[in-house]
Amino acid sequence: MKKAAKEFVKPKTALANYQFVPTGGQLVVGTEAIVTSAAAAATEGINVGSWNGTLADDNFQWVATTTASGIDIQLILGGAQLNGANKLIIQTEIDIDSAATALAIQICDWSDATSVDNAEDAQCTGGGWRTLNTKNASQAAVTWTSVTPTALQWHIYNGYWSTGTTGGSAVNTPLSNFVNGSNQIRIRYFSTDSTISQVAVDYLRVYAVVDPIYSPGDFVNQGSGTAAGHYGNANVVGNTASAQQTTTGDAVHLQVPGTAGSVADFYLKFKNIKTYTGMNTILVATDTSCSAATNGLQYRFAVRNFTTSSWEDISSSIDCYATDVFYQFAKNNVTISNYINGSSEIWIRGYGLANSTTNLRLDQMYVMLGTTNTDSASCEISFGSNSSGRMASNPSSPYADQFTAVAIDSTSMYLGGYDTAGGDNEWRVEKRNLSDGALNTSFGNSGIVTSDPSTGSDQILAIATTSDAIFLGGFDSTQTNNQWRVEKRDITTGALVTAFAQNGVLILNPSANQDRIYGIAVDAASLYIAGEDRTPATANAQWRIQKHDITTGATTTAFGTNGVLYNNSGSSNDIPYAVAVDSSSIYIAGVASSTSQGTLGWKVEKHDITTGATTTAFDTDGVWEMDPSTGALDEIRAMSIDGTSIYLAGMDSMPGGATPAQWRIQKHDITTGATTTAFSGDGAITYNGGADNDWVTSLAFDGTNLYAAGFNDDDAGTMQILAYDNTTGATTTAFDADGIVLAEDGGDDRFNAVAVVGSNLFMGGWGSGTPTANNQWVIEKRDSSTGLLVTSGFGANTCADTRNIDSTATSTINFWNLQTEDESSNMSHAYYPMDTDADAVVEEAASANIPFSVTAPSNGTITGLMFAGRQMAGASGATAATVQLGIQDFSGLTSTIGGWSAVGSANTVAMVYTDNVTVGGVASGGLAGWMTNPEDHIDTVNNKMNVRLRTTIDGPTAMNTAAMWDFAMVSLQWAET
Repeated sequence: MKKAAKEFVKPKTALANYQFVPTGGQLVVGTEAIVTSAAAAATEGINVGSWNGTLADDNFQWVATTTASGIDIQLILGGAQLNGANKLIIQTEIDIDSAATALAIQICDWSDATSVDNAEDAQCTGGGWRTLNTKNASQAAVTWTSVTPTALQWHIYNGYWSTGTTGGSAVNTPLSNFVNGSNQIRIRYFSTDSTISQVAVDYLRVYAVVDPIYSPGDFVNQGSGTAAGHYGNANVVGNTASAQQTTTGDAVHLQVPGTAGSVADFYLKFKNIKTYTGMNTILVATDTSCSAATNGLQYRFAVRNFTTSSWEDISSSIDCYATDVFYQFAKNNVTISNYINGSSEIWIRGYGLANSTTNLRLDQMYVMLGTTNTDSASCEISFGSNSSGRMASNPSSPYADQFTAVAIDSTSMYLGGYDTAGGDNEWRVEKRNLSDGALNTSFGNSGIVTSDPSTGSDQILAIATTSDAIFLGGFDSTQTNNQWRVEKRDITTGALVTAFAQNGVLILNPSANQDRIYGIAVDAASLYIAGEDRTPATANAQWRIQKHDITTGATTTAFGTNGVLYNNSGSSNDIPYAVAVDSSSIYIAGVASSTSQGTLGWKVEKHDITTGATTTAFDTDGVWEMDPSTGALDEIRAMSIDGTSIYLAGMDSMPGGATPAQWRIQKHDITTGATTTAFSGDGAITYNGGADNDWVTSLAFDGTNLYAAGFNDDDAGTMQILAYDNTTGATTTAFDADGIVLAEDGGDDRFNAVAVVGSNLFMGGWGSGTPTANNQWVIEKRDSSTGLLVTSGFGANTCADTRNIDSTATSTINFWNLQTEDESSNMSHAYYPMDTDADAVVEEAASANIPFSVTAPSNGTITGLMFAGRQMAGASGATAATVQLGIQDFSGLTSTIGGWSAVGSANTVAMVYTDNVTVGGVASGGLAGWMTNPEDHIDTVNNKMNVRLRTTIDGPTAMNTAAMWDFAMVSLQWAET
């Protein structure tokens, strides 16, 4: 009965003011197909014989057959009124029988013949016919040729049509041009092709609305380069493959270059802007790229503030990349009127940051105006709890940024890795407070130091600290090959310590091949470096260990041979991935290809810290080797030591003998090298968490537990941490309920570093973020006993972090973290219906609500609702938990998900942006807005809307994951009365 009540709500007479369907029709060219009534509705072929078949999406159609002159089916929509509309939304479904019938869908311009596509005729007088079909870069309309019944739509506005192919010039087409003196809109399905075919029209509908989603309406080139294409190619989305507006880019761009002496610089005009009370956010979404990947060339987008007569950046810097990337960025909590000029326009600028002839390209751009939350206290977590403990940092976009190493002292963490700002890898180190994760602004440039020695690949792979200095190790590409590089920097300021080596930098190039440092360690007097040296051959790396004076960087010649130890076990790649020291010894661990290994295997060496001589008491010759499997992926990647033991971790290929690799952790006596059999019964722990290659990348321990960090699956990785008892090797089940923490960032994600300080674990690595190819740094702070993210103090933990979005961001990215809660038959608090998936299985879920201050226009009727959001469910193991947005229905008639209407897609482990445009289609909730009783979704007494993020598929209780809500916005579509 509830469903019936919904269906029989009395229609509002105002709807007729903006929704129009055919009231007449005319077959100008063509012959009527056979009229059929003795048949059920079908996707094609049920011809009712006139325009009567075009009133609804019901598979009853008006069907006509082409003639030698083609076809011209015209539909008349009577009683049309604009009522202040800034857009006509036109939706139709067509089926043609022959792809040779190249169809144009056209609307009559009753007023102006300027640049029409077909001249006026007896049916369309005063102007002529304008083609709705999208246009290619040459301004030629793309005809419709699909033989599959397809729903099409176009959103037209003043500026939809343009001329020229050097950016385009707008044709002035106010919407009043398309409504004649008899309040009629006339649309035709037109072709001059002589191929005999049938054309069937299932429905036609037109909405005249004030829409908050705007496409470009004009173009201005402020630079000296000559543009190509036209701004219509950046329409939402002008898809030249299908002739209509869809949500898929078409790789047909508006392109704007600079010159050798000037930057690319242009702006787009978005016209006929209208606002409502409570609107406070300008959201821009764009598919953008460059005509060529150009190192050193970056660009930004800005919005014009007409009050201050200045441009304000709305995006971060974007690196020139030759593949389109879909970005979103917003300016929130602003006075919208400051950004609207006297002609009711918003201007969005794109500009290069360096002189270049490379084209800046737009495949699409749209502006959505709306409302973000302004009152954090009014937000509510109805299932789950508030969480913190996670930060993301995206130094460059859209290239890869990877966090590879961490060092920690009593107050700070030092994060090392690389970014790809400018298009090439550069060294990057950040100093952050342990307490809250904030950047230490006295260090480097606001907490960050970067070093870009070459235009090639430069990466930090190891880090160590003393009380006054940071030592960074890795490689650079200043030569034609990778070479060793060490930097010593002041631990307070980040400045190079010039007394060390050559002005703070130690460079070694052992061979003409790839040479990289993988591990560094320090004591009071010395720096120890371990890495690969490919002097033997390109594919035959040898171990190389060096000892240097910690103050001057000079080689300690008493160690080894002139300060260097070499070891080439076999004819394949031998690589030391880890190094550690105590008061008397140096320990090196990695992979070796010695004959005894058979294939690549595990290897540890122990040497005298003064002379470098092998410590023969360790495994009788100072060298311990083991080949866990016959496969090729047996490698030590991490090592830690204490006073009595060595802990080794990496991977072996035991599950399949080759791949996939699994986690392997071993414990050995630090003096003899013997396996500690009390640890897990035989001294070894293996864990196979994924179907692909999994391995440990870092180890840390406290007085009780050993923590291993790494990932599952080297193609679509999940970040992972396991906790074990230091002594027995037993899984610490109190740690995240099963001893395992999983974390996600949306793609190929991995933890590369872990450290423990007091009661907290600090993990770092990289994730794919959004877009998925755009690796970003990820940092987490968790309770070392429970494995849960800390509840406050480290990163964001309020809904205030849902107010802004910048997927180009190069600084810290925050989200509202929602810690999941287990379902129970004896809940300690109330919740909303459908906060969970509401099945009979006890699982975990999270749900939260954000209110928005929105006032419906007093002179209008709400015709649709718009939304935008960015969120993810978090890691959930083999069971893919999902979350989805919903808009509250205040009528009480929506029962499907407890009084909310679901919008957008259900999201899993990827941080996904969604809005009406990305949903697309002609159905309610898509490109035309949420059209199902939209007025019921606004509380007109309290002037608010509410959006909920709920778990739509619950996760296993042992996961203890956190959902993340990065952005939330709502908006209104209306018709003035």
